[in-house]
Amino acid sequence: MIVLIGPQGSGKTTLAKLLVEELRAQGFRPCIVKMIDYTMFHILFLRFVNRLVWDNVVYVKFYENLPPQKSASPTIFRRFLSLLVVLHMFGLVMSLLKLRLFRLVRRCRIIVDDEGFIFKQLPDLLFLVAYSKPGVRELKLAGMFSKLSVVLARNTLRGGVIVRVKAPYSVLRERYARRGLIEPRSYIEFQDRVYDIVLRYLSVLCNDCRHVEVDGVGDVMRHLKQAFNAIITHEDHE
Repeated sequence: MIVLIGPQGSGKTTLAKLLVEELRAQGFRPCIVKMIDYTMFHILFLRFVNRLVWDNVVYVKFYENLPPQKSASPTIFRRFLSLLVVLHMFGLVMSLLKLRLFRLVRRCRIIVDDEGFIFKQLPDLLFLVAYSKPGVRELKLAGMFSKLSVVLARNTLRGGVIVRVKAPYSVLRERYARRGLIEPRSYIEFQDRVYDIVLRYLSVLCNDCRHVEVDGVGDVMRHLKQAFNAIITHEDHE
């Protein structure tokens, strides 16, 4: 399994498509599978909480180029964190089942996920946990989810390659501006910190995983070659 991680706009999808083309040209059978089924539940949870509350609200600046938007207060989010964790776990299980189905039906030798799998899921969940100003109970709940997600995903990631695509926020901001919505620097930096921590303990997360970092700015083909060499080296080792 090849998982590309990094902030939105860093070039993960472009690199994933090029990787798949190159792998097919070399005789492999790759499939692109987006392993982030949790997002539908994550978004529904946000809508549910925001519609449920009429009075206990705050105004949060979700995007840098938009005015602050109405949101439920941290207290309300903290009250429903258990539900959010359950929904995230359900989304993770759905992704794992989808992966097995792809391998069974399409007989893919290599799975490519350009959305980040649990590497993306953890910062999304933990960001809301942090926003809710958690107490001891909420921190324990987030810790339990993190440990359980590692247990469930460990076999899936075994022998895989994690490709981290990095780009400075100044470049990302320009790309966001062209798309219309500018992601806040605070979230991008939070996401990067979570990635740093997870990759530091990659050997604990999955057996025989390989981690390579590429620059999302500049010569795309050079970055492709760097990522491809890491994958082929791993395949030869296997």
